[in-house]
Amino acid sequence: MVNKVVSWNTKYEEANTQRDLAYDNTECDHEEDDKVWRKWNRVCESTFDKYLEYLEMLPKSEQKNIEKQITI
Repeated sequence: MVNKVVSWNTKYEEANTQRDLAYDNTECDHEEDDKVWRKWNRVCESTFDKYLEYLEMLPKSEQKNIEKQITI
């Protein structure tokens, strides 16, 4: 289960990087108008939801350990 949490966090971080790149390269006035940004935003939302879903299945102590390791 811990591996799934870490994996989904990694996927989220990769999608977030792509979303940031789309934001930086958009020619639209608002990022919501950019098709590429919207795509990566949806991916970010779904991967973060999966991360939280698996994280909630773990005991609180394990959740704290994972979050400590991720924020370092």
